[in-house]
Amino acid sequence: MFDIQLSSDKGLEWGNVIITPQELAQYIEGIDIIDGLLVIDGVKFVNHDNKEYITDQSGTKHYLLDLLERIQNGYSQSWKFG
Repeated sequence: MFDIQLSSDKGLEWGNVIITPQELAQYIEGIDIIDGLLVIDGVKFVNHDNKEYITDQSGTKHYLLDLLERIQNGYSQSWKFG
């Protein structure tokens, strides 16, 4: 289990995985970028016993490995933009 670190500069760091602030804002409802800063509203980060996930504003769980796969494969979530 790796620590999860968040910053407006790098986004989410989890071991050797980095998810950029732009990717977080695109894929997770409740994470936005305002004036260059990550703004997190109603989002829960869980890092416990191989259950690393983010719960978004609507209650949907996004397991970090699944999220990384969606990002790498270019899947978008159109509900976030429209």
